[in-house]
Amino acid sequence: MKIALIAHDKKKDEIIKLAIEYKDVLKEHELYATGTTGTLIMGDFNYLNIRDTWELTVTFGWENDDFTKNLVTMIGEKRLVPYIKAQYKTAFVKDTIGNVVTAITKS
Repeated sequence: MKIALIAHDKKKDEIIKLAIEYKDVLKEHELYATGTTGTLIMGDFNYLNIRDTWELTVTFGWENDDFTKNLVTMIGEKRLVPYIKAQYKTAFVKDTIGNVVTAITKS
């Protein structure tokens, strides 16, 4: 059977736990995953740095120019760039969920 593993970015940890918990069941099937669900990054996030690239901007506007219902849209935007200094690149590992399941499954 073909099984697709799909998760919202904030739920990746949960889908990994699910794959580990059901590894005996999953190893009998073909696993597929969408772009970001199929990959993961593990590491020591104490070495992750974040830099501001933009100041915070806030924009207000009327929705559909409808002044009678008083519907207002507020958009706040801030751009950040995560980066790792070259000497700490080995503190992080990028792999696929399929490889992790294979690595923790006994042959």
